Amino acid sequence: MKNWKFKIFFLLFAGTIFLIGQYFHGDWFADFPMNVCKYYMSSDEIRCLSPYDDTLGYPLITAGQMLAIVGVIVLLANELGLRRWWRVGRWYIPIAALLAFTIFPTSYLGVLPIDREWAVHAFGYLLILTTLVIVLWSWVFRNHDYLNPLS
Repeated sequence: MKNWKFKIFFLLFAGTIFLIGQYFHGDWFADFPMNVCKYYMSSDEIRCLSPYDDTLGYPLITAGQMLAIVGVIVLLANELGLRRWWRVGRWYIPIAALLAFTIFPTSYLGVLPIDREWAVHAFGYLLILTTLVIVLWSWVFRNHDYLNPLS
């Protein structure tokens, strides 16, 4: 039961990150008393112009979506897979967040500018791939401990 509580908590954490990103994006919380919007009129519609849209809004929305995908994969993990994933995830997620939100945006790397959203996508896809490999590995070798080099 402890594993299910962790899995549900992780999905709630991903949803919270997504909602915080939506708050800084501005459109969902335009009628909220303490919002970040600077309104402007566009054809017959009032739109939100958030100063934090590119710096916090979209990167946190993307991070929430990536963590939700990881959460769905982790839901399928058995106890051994969850324990192995947690060994990686407890270090990877904070380090990736720290790198994405402090180092990026950087100057041009050759021709491509690297911004926070690009960094969050790259770190997120790597986390999804790593999670998928760990969970699949734990399912394939769950009854074959002698074949499993990670045990």
